[in-house]
Amino acid sequence: MNFWQNLSVIEPPFVVVKVEKTNGSTPRASDAKMVITHDDVLGTIGGGNMEYQAISLAQNLLKSSQDKIVDWQTFPLIPRFDQCCGGRVQLSFEKVTQQTLWFQKLKNLSLNDFKDYVLIHQNNNIPRTLITLEDFNKNRFIHNSTAQNQFFEPLIPVQPKIIILGAGHVARSLIHHLTPLELDISCYDTRACELNKIKQPNVKKKLFDDAQSMMNAVPNHSYCLIMTHSHRLDFELTKSCLVRAGLLKFIGLIGSKAKKHRFVQQLINLGISSAEISKLECPVGTPNIQGKTPELIALSITYQLLEKLQQDSLRPKDFKEPYCVSELSV
Repeated sequence: MNFWQNLSVIEPPFVVVKVEKTNGSTPRASDAKMVITHDDVLGTIGGGNMEYQAISLAQNLLKSSQDKIVDWQTFPLIPRFDQCCGGRVQLSFEKVTQQTLWFQKLKNLSLNDFKDYVLIHQNNNIPRTLITLEDFNKNRFIHNSTAQNQFFEPLIPVQPKIIILGAGHVARSLIHHLTPLELDISCYDTRACELNKIKQPNVKKKLFDDAQSMMNAVPNHSYCLIMTHSHRLDFELTKSCLVRAGLLKFIGLIGSKAKKHRFVQQLINLGISSAEISKLECPVGTPNIQGKTPELIALSITYQLLEKLQQDSLRPKDFKEPYCVSELSV
């Protein structure tokens, strides 16, 4: 579950602290959040003196009357906290109680409904409002002269689709590294016994009879990682991926340089173009991490995949200006 889904099961009162704007070098980017209750702190906005001070301010807000439930603070990191990052961070503090309207709606949502809602709020003094994405787009909450300080956040942000073809040792280790991140992860295999070994609840597991039906289920614009138990199945999946190379964000194949050489020769014989073949990353993973254990291979793939995700960054760097949600729904 993501931040807002986890938040929906916390008992108020608590304070939501969020990084709204950043300028220069800062510990966390815009959108980082944490929750402060009377006896606990969940999440982080970057640690250090700034976070310590933010926790103190949130605890004071918890103890205060209902008159002021929203506060904004700007923190210059060097003069105020002696943090060498040197930038400036604007934080919002919102006290949430049983009477907070948006939270009342949030806690009544089913997990499947979260993707259909967005939180909006105005700079400095107006609490969040929870509305549907449909209503959000109808009202066109986009940047204009009267909405310069308006912020929005989908409850489920656009998540890159990671499709792992194969559920063996490397795949399971890779899933272990990827699941803490906000990614839409699916794992496909022809073996139910291997899929059943994946225990992470946020991973979609799908069982297929053959390569073609497996490949037909791979969505466009996904990051595809091929690591099945069978070289024949790997080849069929690789061929199908390369035919769709223009529609996929990434195609990675586990294996050696010798395996790549054999596959490339076969692909050329089948008429796959050199431009399509050039999209194949094999051996998948960064060469900077060497090793043959499933754990090291998975770390190497994670490193390369995160680099690719950073390059493709599907989300705005921060929320300094409002964006139309429909523009993000790719």
